[in-house]
Amino acid sequence: MTDTIRAIIWDLDGVIIDSAEEHKRSWYRLADEEGLPFSDQQFHDTFGMRNDAIIPILWGITDKKRVQELADKKEAYFREFVRDTAAPFQELLNC
Repeated sequence: MTDTIRAIIWDLDGVIIDSAEEHKRSWYRLADEEGLPFSDQQFHDTFGMRNDAIIPILWGITDKKRVQELADKKEAYFREFVRDTAAPFQELLNC
């Protein structure tokens, strides 16, 4: 076994880029398309959690296949939104 680092995985979301608004927009879009309730308070209460944990909390959906389907849709919406708007945290720009 070697001591050489061969790869590094970076988690940039919420660390280097500010993507909260894109996450919120994607949750609102999902909720609207599915006819489910959603509010800013629900977003703030669950922000930072995994989608598969959020969906049962918000909407009581526990079927794993349905949860995954909704989580995948939400992530597709997020990627669509963040592709055009992602920006680094201002604090990083001032370093």
